[in-house]
Amino acid sequence: MNTEQFDHQLFEEFFGEQPQAIIWLQPTYNSANELIDFHYAYCNQEGIKYLGIDRHQMGSLFLSNSPTLTDKLREDFMQELSAIMETEQKSLTSIFNPRLNKYAKVLRYKFRGGVLSIVQDVTEENKIIGRLQEETSFSNSILDTSLSGIFAAKAIRNEYGVLEDFLILRINPAFTQLMLLQPEEVVGKRFLELFPAAKDMGVFELHKKVCDTGITNTIEVYYPRGKEPVWYYISSVKWNDGIVVTFTDVTEQKQATKLIEQNRSLLQNILQHSPAGISVTEVIRDKEGKIIDGRSILANDISSEFTQIPKEILLTKTINEIDPNFMKSHLYQQVLHTLATGKSFHTQYFLQPTQRWLELSISKMDDDHLINIFMDITAAKEAQLHLKRSLEDLKRSNENLEEFAYAASHDLKEPIRKVLMFSDMLKTKLAKTGGAEEKLFLDKIEKATHRMKQLVEDLLLYSQVNQEQNLDEEVNLNDKVHLVLEDLELLIREKGAKITVDKLPTITGHRRQMQQLFTNLISNALKYSKPDVTPEVQITAAIVRGEAIGLPLTPEELGRQYHAIQIKDNGIGFESSEAEKIFNVFTRLHNNSAKGTGIGLAIVRKVVANHHGYIKAEGEKGIGATFTIYLPA
Repeated sequence: MNTEQFDHQLFEEFFGEQPQAIIWLQPTYNSANELIDFHYAYCNQEGIKYLGIDRHQMGSLFLSNSPTLTDKLREDFMQELSAIMETEQKSLTSIFNPRLNKYAKVLRYKFRGGVLSIVQDVTEENKIIGRLQEETSFSNSILDTSLSGIFAAKAIRNEYGVLEDFLILRINPAFTQLMLLQPEEVVGKRFLELFPAAKDMGVFELHKKVCDTGITNTIEVYYPRGKEPVWYYISSVKWNDGIVVTFTDVTEQKQATKLIEQNRSLLQNILQHSPAGISVTEVIRDKEGKIIDGRSILANDISSEFTQIPKEILLTKTINEIDPNFMKSHLYQQVLHTLATGKSFHTQYFLQPTQRWLELSISKMDDDHLINIFMDITAAKEAQLHLKRSLEDLKRSNENLEEFAYAASHDLKEPIRKVLMFSDMLKTKLAKTGGAEEKLFLDKIEKATHRMKQLVEDLLLYSQVNQEQNLDEEVNLNDKVHLVLEDLELLIREKGAKITVDKLPTITGHRRQMQQLFTNLISNALKYSKPDVTPEVQITAAIVRGEAIGLPLTPEELGRQYHAIQIKDNGIGFESSEAEKIFNVFTRLHNNSAKGTGIGLAIVRKVVANHHGYIKAEGEKGIGATFTIYLPA
């Protein structure tokens, strides 16, 4: 038996049944006795398996031509093996071989004129370590970024196994912010030592019960935290022989967990208890990557209630199968825009198959998934549409009434003019021959006709207010009031009235309408003055915010500035309960037909409304009246 055969048998006897891969590399020298390569002279069965080669390849396998090595590993191995041959020192290394996609620990040492390599395959161990590191990193990320305070604590039990306290092992940054305690003040301390009030509030008993029974529980408590007592919503869950506690002073939050299954459970709870429909849609693309359809891969139960589509259909049918009109809808274009830009959108969508209106919010999860949150607004939408139709009907009715009032009042002017003309002619004719009774009847006819003429003119004026559309004129209210006072000069002189006017603003609006407004308000103040009392009218102006007006305004209007223009008199006034009634058409609180037609204040309110403003009336019977007009500044 030759030496080579004997050595192979000897290696096989020593290493053939070893559980590790055993490889013996024999050095190769050139004619100058220089080390130039290593031959894979021996490899046990585990080594063959590790390298992934056939045994017949061994005879021609060298370090320089081994397909199991990258060029970098080949260079590193050559340096390492050469050093072992020269120094006879052992080498223990950990490597990753990309060609084999394996991790290994390798022990090498000089043996029988070559280098013996003992290879321990640790690929699976490294994968497990990697997964553990990922899970630990994930858990740490949850703890570090959570807005809720979180702490983990281990149970402290007496010799009978009764739980007496908890030892706090870890806290997150939110814990420090919420409790105003630093980690060194908390970690390693007893729970009751830090929070003695927890026992009286039932919090400790809650944690103890959770740890002993394993049943998760929650509690809401008022906690005396220093000078700033707060309400906490606390959730406690069992963890080994201890607890993990989540608490917040803002909103209820689901406990953060370290395990993926707990996160899935958290997601299921959110889906189950959400008042809104929540689903996740996965897009379906053609070969060119164009989106041609989609399907729901996740949906909560209330999604079926809102859409009235069974959940099994929602999760098995595609969107086009459920709603064939989807690809033609504007919603489809919005979905494409969201996937392209990442920008969420909010819309209302009519689901044709179920005849339901949905209020829908869609956000991008990734390039192939969308998150949909929606509510059934069918009832509200139907009410809105009904209201819109009612408003349109009302608008048409008002327009018809205004046209009728305009036409009627315009056509009545001519007959009234003729009645006055013929009455005057008859009065002249009977001046010499008529008796006292005939003259009395003619006076009554003349007064009634003048009254009707005034009523028709006011009605015509009222119908014309809404027809004036140009509200972009610059109107100096000082000039308008001055013109009104000139027009009312005879009445002011007759009454001996005293009228004071502060400096008024210049606004954007309609000149003629604003003149009508002041004419009606000032003439009203003079008409309804008290007998034997000098009428006094004060006109003032100021700037106020919408929130100071005291009317039910929109949030935008509450923050807006308004010109507050006030007309105050010392006349006969009115009861405060009648403040709104006086703006109605043909309403006269004082039963004296000679003083007005009951249309003037209705015109005032319509002018104010045309200028996007508000008017308030305040009065006290026998004391006077105050009208305040609020126009956007």
